[in-house]
This record gives sequence, C-alpha cells and structure tokens, in this order.
Amino acid sequence: MLIKVASLVFFALFSVINAQPPMNDSKCPQNDSNCNFIFHDGVCYCFRYIPTTWAHAKETCESDGQNFLSIRDIKASTWLKFNTGSLDFWVGLHKDGDGSLRWADKPYKFDTQGFSDWGSGEPNYSTGSCVSMFTAFSESGLKPKRTWKMTDCEKKFPFICTIPAAATQIHTVST
Repeated sequence: MLIKVASLVFFALFSVINAQPPMNDSKCPQNDSNCNFIFHDGVCYCFRYIPTTWAHAKETCESDGQNFLSIRDIKASTWLKFNTGSLDFWVGLHKDGDGSLRWADKPYKFDTQGFSDWGSGEPNYSTGSCVSMFTAFSESGLKPKRTWKMTDCEKKFPFICTIPAAATQIHTVST
C-alpha cells in the first residue's frame, strides 16, 4: 500500500514538473457548429464520427478550413490511440497518381525515413490506396495494437480534421 501511495505522489510531482505553461481560453475555435475541438500539443482536433469515404473526409476538412489528419510523431500517435479507443478511422495519408504516399495537407512525398506506424505487412498497396488507423489483435487475440493500414478508399470510416491552435502560451514572470 505504501508503494502505491509513493508511486502516486511521484506521478503527481512528475506531472506538475513537466506541465506546460497554461494556454489562454481561445486556443481552439469555440463556436464551430460542426465540431467540438479538443486541444493537444498545439493542435485542435475535430473528431468526426459519421463514417465516410477517404475523399469525402478530405473534402469535408478542407471545406471547413481545416486539415485532414496528419500524424507526424509518436507523441501525437500515442495521444490519438488513447483518445480513439478501438475506433478505426481515416488518416490523411494516401497513395497518389504517381504511386507515392503523400499527406493530404502537404504536396511533397511521405518521408519513409520519418515517423510511421505501419502494421505488419504494411504498406500493402493491393488492399487499397488510402490509410486508416485500425485495431489489430495479436496472434493470441489478447493484446490489441493500433497501427496504420492501406485500405480501399471507398470504405467508410470516421475521420479527424485539425487546425493549429490559435493561442500562444501565457508565460508568467515572477517579480
């Protein structure tokens, strides 16, 4: 019992020490009728739960002045996995006409040397040209893992749009 209490105290102190400065109240849009944004690490995420095709998801994000989800690092990927549970959803990565992978919000090719979270045997272009985040189970079936998978673009999944947070961090100076 004492070890559990000590662990909780350590976790609480570690969290306070590593906390970022507070953000002001205007970090994400407040009056968007299409979305209730969730803020994380400088980005406002808009979870869209109505399943649609990859192309329609991209079009929806763009028509609302937002970006189709790009996952560029492990920190964002981990946060998304935690906040989407076992929900399969579209990611804004696709294979374009010249066969290159590209993020929907960037005109350049996907950096194969950068961050990626492909599942076993992926990317498998025979299964589709668009990327989804899906839940795969281990051979024992007990340990789910969230990874990227090439998927038929006409399948329908929920999706996520993003915009950069508008606010700047509020730094306090003691006198």
